[in-house]
Amino acid sequence: MIQGGRSGQTGANLRSALSAGILLILGMSQTAHADEAEFRQFNITIDGRHAGRYRLTIESKKNQGLIVDAEAKVVLNYLIYRYTYSFHGQEYWQGGRLARLQSESNDNGKRFRVDAVSQDDKLRVTVNGKTDNYRADVWTTTYWQLPDKRYRNQGIPLLDADTGRYLQGRLEFVDRENIMVAGTLQPCAHYSVSAPGIEVEAWYDGQERLVRQTAMEDGHRTVMTLSALERR
Repeated sequence: MIQGGRSGQTGANLRSALSAGILLILGMSQTAHADEAEFRQFNITIDGRHAGRYRLTIESKKNQGLIVDAEAKVVLNYLIYRYTYSFHGQEYWQGGRLARLQSESNDNGKRFRVDAVSQDDKLRVTVNGKTDNYRADVWTTTYWQLPDKRYRNQGIPLLDADTGRYLQGRLEFVDRENIMVAGTLQPCAHYSVSAPGIEVEAWYDGQERLVRQTAMEDGHRTVMTLSALERR
């Protein structure tokens, strides 16, 4: 997902979206209701060149909470710059908190396997076989939807969906702007996300869904834009 900064680092920021992300919170919004599914597709560009796509499926299951499945693939060859990134992850949310996250990513040859499970008031996170415990009320770096209002314009705990890193971040409102979303001009809320190694700009529509995300990584500008949305 696009995170901004480097931990791969284009992946660290692509993740954060491409990461845009994957996944989010039951209770943060009512975009998906019982026994419904929402499908989102994003186009990804690096320095203005098409580099890949990101697919997001959000399912609301009765008595099971929210299930989010995300898959991204990026390949860019330009002059001497070559970059590849792939991600597949699933998140399960219940009662407004992350219950479990499982993901696999390959950020230009650097591989991560993450398994996070909520236990009481802690989040047990295992990355490539090493386990640590963190606070449970994290916002994942997929950023696909705004978190609860109590986390806006102040500090927010982040879990990197690609690498399993725990970060203390900050989410700040920037402005309200009209931007093109899937071919239509829409009023959106512009936010910035910052944390060690992460500088992301993200735009959310009237239902607080991520529709655009940008980041600068190693001097390269990565942009993820919503191209299609479908509900069933």
